[in-house]
Amino acid sequence: MTDVHERTGDLAGLIRSGEGQKVELKRSLRQLNRALIALCGMLNANGGEASVVFGVEPDGTIVGIDPANLASARRSLSRAVQNNVTPTLRPRLEVGELDGKMLLMLHARRPDGVSLYECHGQAYIRVGSETLRMSAFERHALTDRRQTP
Repeated sequence: MTDVHERTGDLAGLIRSGEGQKVELKRSLRQLNRALIALCGMLNANGGEASVVFGVEPDGTIVGIDPANLASARRSLSRAVQNNVTPTLRPRLEVGELDGKMLLMLHARRPDGVSLYECHGQAYIRVGSETLRMSAFERHALTDRRQTP
């Protein structure tokens, strides 16, 4: 049985805040690759926190995830993070309900000791609501800065 997120006020507020430094909204898991890139970008940004919500248009319109596919979607999402994000990341996956529609949420935080996350072997950084590919120089500078006490 899937746990349903009970803090609907928190969920509604997260969606209402829109895409930004720590939030990415995706219509469906068909956008999984771009979601993983955004996840890494948010984790690499200052603050190192990320939330990706599936079942929501970028403008905040709730479209939902088919409830019959939630278990499969969770497995696919977990597997995709495991196979494409390095170093190993153990995000929190939650199912929520808003406006009678089911949503799938991925939450993560960059732990102390991790300088940088990569997706598909590339480093990204989040700037506002945009995720940018990092140059080799930017990557090394960020890693050096975070490893220096």
